[in-house]
Amino acid sequence: MDLARFAIDKRLISLISTLLILISGYFAYTALPRFEDPEFIIRQAQIITPYPGASAAEVADEVTDVIENALQQLQGVDEVTSVSSPGVSTVTVEFTIQPTPDYPELYQRFAQMRAKIDDAQGDLPPNALETQVYDDFGDVYAMYFAIVGEGFSVSELYQCCR
Repeated sequence: MDLARFAIDKRLISLISTLLILISGYFAYTALPRFEDPEFIIRQAQIITPYPGASAAEVADEVTDVIENALQQLQGVDEVTSVSSPGVSTVTVEFTIQPTPDYPELYQRFAQMRAKIDDAQGDLPPNALETQVYDDFGDVYAMYFAIVGEGFSVSELYQCCR
């Protein structure tokens, strides 16, 4: 049977079908997720402790070791890495969240980590400044670039940018 002839002969069925398709399309569009990029969880935190006037060895012995020991008492710590520079200790901790990443569980781990770091402040030398914890890496932005050139082909642009 000819679809065009059927649509002309049965106008009511065609109109109802068209309206149903449009309405269902509208509801499907409004139900789409709003995020352009997929959401992901960053399970790392960075702990920075300034210790003015101290050498790298003093920072490692008196600050970094204390912070690392406090972090290793936490449950779910996957990896602890540190860099002791003259005057500053930088410790990075990564948590393991199994089997699927979960925001409330991660926030709980971060709260426990902050409490351990606050407790460890008393064990730091008196000249060490207050420890700063950075655990909010959630907002990540991306930039897209396109190389265009009027009058050039794609292969010419590719050769130019290699």
